[in-house]
Amino acid sequence: MILGKAKDDFMSLYRFIGSEQPLPEVGIVKMKVKDIKTLKNVPLGPWDEMDDDVEIWYGEEEEAINITLCASPPDGLEEYINMKFVYWLECRIPKDIQQVYQYIEEQVPDGILIELWSICFGEGVQEITNMLFKKNELTVRDLEFLDYENCCIRIE
Repeated sequence: MILGKAKDDFMSLYRFIGSEQPLPEVGIVKMKVKDIKTLKNVPLGPWDEMDDDVEIWYGEEEEAINITLCASPPDGLEEYINMKFVYWLECRIPKDIQQVYQYIEEQVPDGILIELWSICFGEGVQEITNMLFKKNELTVRDLEFLDYENCCIRIE
């Protein structure tokens, strides 16, 4: 098996998480002011001066991974992912791989199948390398495959 990173200018590499059940969004997400006020460590800000129903983009850490619902998927995504919920996975591999692993360990309930995808768009439907791991046997190193184009890591 030969794996390589996307190098062509006309191709774009995207990462996703697919699930049949909703998953928590993390990183920079759209939240209402009233929901920000309920956070354990409410950040400094003019929250009391703002309307509670105003939605803003909010992120706890600038360097955090982003996992957000994929409302505007790239053309052709349905050729790969057939799950009810699809999320953008924005991260830098290998730098953020520990955060992705922690998200899976802490936020994905046991017994739920998820798929982590790395897909290169731009030249039609691509051949996908598939891997399957049990959640309790998954290691950080297993997730390094997300750095390569056209792979799917299934975690059950």
